[in-house]
Amino acid sequence: MKAIKVFVVFIIVSFILTSTSYAVVLNNLSIDSGFEFFHFSFSNYSPSNSQRETADFYGIFLKPQYKISELFYISGIFSFAYGHGEFTGSSSNTLSSFHHNDSYILIELHPGLKEIYKRFVFKEYLIGGWHELNMYKKASYDEYLHSFYYGLGTEVNYHISNKLTLGFDVSTRIAPHINSLNHMDEDYPAIGLVKYHMGTGYNYKINAPIRYILSKNTSIYLSINYSRWHYNSSDTVYINPTMATYEPSYNYHTLGAIIGIGYKF
Repeated sequence: MKAIKVFVVFIIVSFILTSTSYAVVLNNLSIDSGFEFFHFSFSNYSPSNSQRETADFYGIFLKPQYKISELFYISGIFSFAYGHGEFTGSSSNTLSSFHHNDSYILIELHPGLKEIYKRFVFKEYLIGGWHELNMYKKASYDEYLHSFYYGLGTEVNYHISNKLTLGFDVSTRIAPHINSLNHMDEDYPAIGLVKYHMGTGYNYKINAPIRYILSKNTSIYLSINYSRWHYNSSDTVYINPTMATYEPSYNYHTLGAIIGIGYKF
């Protein structure tokens, strides 16, 4: 009987502690969720050929944030979008053009610092991330970009009133020239999969959010953003003993917007 009482007390205490911990976690957790749209532009050039691709993407955006303390926080970003675009390329004075489908995935982790000064909120954060861009060019070949990267950013938000906040966020990223972390894959029907180990990639991104607070827990927001990546050309790849190729350096830009709802637990 005594053992049963001890067990019951243990269960009650465990439940209280778990509930308290759960409540503490929720009280420090917030999440932004929304719908995103962006226009994508990709271009590269080599002496033998050049290509340009444009596409419009539509997708979902999630950004949870957890307050560790008054000074430290950690946030994450998950983005998935699907689009339809057009390819235009030239090779040996031959011009080709066709439409294709695309998909894009981005995952980032942002540990950072937060300081409040009067109506201003300042944030400085580190970035660790991965993104994948797939271009399904059924007319000729499929192209896949996979890249891990790291970086840093800074953000400032200004409270115009108790309801309205304007922000400005600028960040930069670098994708190192590491074979297993940074590569472009092209899948040709006649040859198969060719892996190009791309040179170092560089990025900068600008984000301008505006947020309107509806209640203690809920807000709506609109964010306009621009991003530019540049990747240096790849190593030479030998498809067979007599045939060598490489992926030239390229740039891609995105300009878009996110509209969504913020919720603080």
